[in-house]
Amino acid sequence: MVSHLLCKLLLAHPAMKSVVVAEVQRLVFRPNISERAKHYAVTFLNQVMLTKRDQELARNLVSAYLGLFRQQLKTKPKDLENRTLTAILNGVHRALPYVSSSEEAGPGGAKGAVGQKS
Repeated sequence: MVSHLLCKLLLAHPAMKSVVVAEVQRLVFRPNISERAKHYAVTFLNQVMLTKRDQELARNLVSAYLGLFRQQLKTKPKDLENRTLTAILNGVHRALPYVSSSEEAGPGGAKGAVGQKS
């Protein structure tokens, strides 16, 4: 229910996207959050509609997803069938195309180095 209301809020006020995402990320990284709440928060983050203008937000989301992935592997290393883990990987898959290509390659990355003469 909360996820649905947050999605409606973002549809009505798209400029609030980064603020709402930041607050949901703060919730997810709290130490006392239940797995169920974490799952629903990650599922909401997956539903955030991104555009080409949301590169900073997409980078922020990918960073948060990778942090959550590390956290999940530390707390439950044997539980790779976890639905939250699946939602995290789905989120990375959805947000990654909106991160600019120069950032995907990283500093001195492989994309820029291919085909350059020394």
